[in-house]
Amino acid sequence: MGRVSPRCLRSSSIRILWWEARLVEGLLAAGLPRSEVEGVSLRDLVIFALTGPLKWGWGAHAVSWIESGFTIDDEVALALEQVAQDKRFPQRVRHRVFSAAKRWRHAHATVVPSAR
Repeated sequence: MGRVSPRCLRSSSIRILWWEARLVEGLLAAGLPRSEVEGVSLRDLVIFALTGPLKWGWGAHAVSWIESGFTIDDEVALALEQVAQDKRFPQRVRHRVFSAAKRWRHAHATVVPSAR
């Protein structure tokens, strides 16, 4: 059976489970003990990759994960917006994160009724 793409998975919770399964596979393959691997939160890993001390290397990977279908929430969008402003990231990465955050903010914008 071939690998399943996360884009073909409809539900965001199913997509997260797909990504977490890939993360667990990779960490186990790298030799980490299962007891440590099972405590890793993929969402927290993505946020750390975008904002942590090693962000310039891992941030680009996190952007790729997001573009591949990782679910964005408010905290992830905020981290993306911070990367978009950080001139230490390559311009192409800053443009990609800006677009991803903007799409998410636009899709989740709340409409405020006008006062009359």
